[in-house]
Amino acid sequence: LRTASFETSGEGGTILSEQGQPLSDVFVPISGTVDILVDGARSTVLPPYVLVGEASLLEALQAPQPGASPPAHRTAIAAPGATYVRWSQRSFYELAKLEGPEFSASVQLLIARTFANKLRAARQEQLAQAALTAPDSPPVTAQQQLSEAPSASAASLQPPPSRPTSADSS
Repeated sequence: LRTASFETSGEGGTILSEQGQPLSDVFVPISGTVDILVDGARSTVLPPYVLVGEASLLEALQAPQPGASPPAHRTAIAAPGATYVRWSQRSFYELAKLEGPEFSASVQLLIARTFANKLRAARQEQLAQAALTAPDSPPVTAQQQLSEAPSASAASLQPPPSRPTSADSS
């Protein structure tokens, strides 16, 4: 926490990361939300306490030397008045050197959990949008999607047609 700075977004919001531009910080909003944009279109809105910039942090921790700031994969904009914590990627890199592989493994686990939570939220949002566009249709499960998908090998998975036996003819 010694290397963290606590900041508040301005009236028009604050750009935390810009897609394609080097990202040298990691953020955690503690109040307010963060809009995530991909190619200029809103992708999602992150609530407080969700790590922002974790993919770039993971890339930076795996870089052979500090200071290699990978580009942001998305644009992140803190809502007006949102408060957030900012850490430099370099501070994580330095801590990883000091603390050793256990610290790096812990940070990687944190990032993996963040990815999983974001993917889960995105999937729920997709399902909610699909329900809005087709309210009379029942939700489709993953198993239904698999069973309805055409497959070249599907015929080979079917049992061969049964042949009449002499017992069937009597």
